[in-house]
Amino acid sequence: AAEADVAPADHLGDGDDQIFDCVIVSAGPAGLSAGLNLVRARRSVLMLDSNRPRHSATLISHGFLSRDGVSPLELRKLGREEFERYPEAEFHQALVSSIEVARSPSGREFVVRSQGIRGSADRTARAHTVLIATGLLETLPALPSIRAFYGTSLHSCIECDGYEKLDAPLALIGETDDLADWGLLLSHWSSDLIVFTNGSSVVTEGD
Repeated sequence: AAEADVAPADHLGDGDDQIFDCVIVSAGPAGLSAGLNLVRARRSVLMLDSNRPRHSATLISHGFLSRDGVSPLELRKLGREEFERYPEAEFHQALVSSIEVARSPSGREFVVRSQGIRGSADRTARAHTVLIATGLLETLPALPSIRAFYGTSLHSCIECDGYEKLDAPLALIGETDDLADWGLLLSHWSSDLIVFTNGSSVVTEGD
């Protein structure tokens, strides 16, 4: 999160004069959760999302209380409906192109420019606070056709998808110093396990 040196707005403006208390970049579970709590605190929130979620390859989401086994798309849909139920909430489908700090009569503020997608218009918004909730981006090994299996039989989160692979033959691919630790953790779900180091020497005899 980034914060400008100003106090929260005490009312909503109209049109170009509106300054949001917070602009949230990305409407995944983290961004939606933050947005929901902010609008309940009577903060004006603009949420910008490009509809290109990190978990777009994932068919089922696990471990989220009351929604275990839900599709990530359904989870985002439900979260957005809850967020937009409040008058302080605004959602705009767009790709953020720049975030800048500008001087204002009250001190400083953020200027967030975004490019509309799927019929949405381009937009420039002003805000006291910007919350970046875009999550992580996996760097997959350079292996042939790996993208074709990502999210179905190839996963990046043991805690999310390990249970569905109980006692199945598994391969763990990695090059980090904690690879042996990950292998031991993964063995809780299956003992039929091969660890591939991709040519690196991160697994020692002791490991």
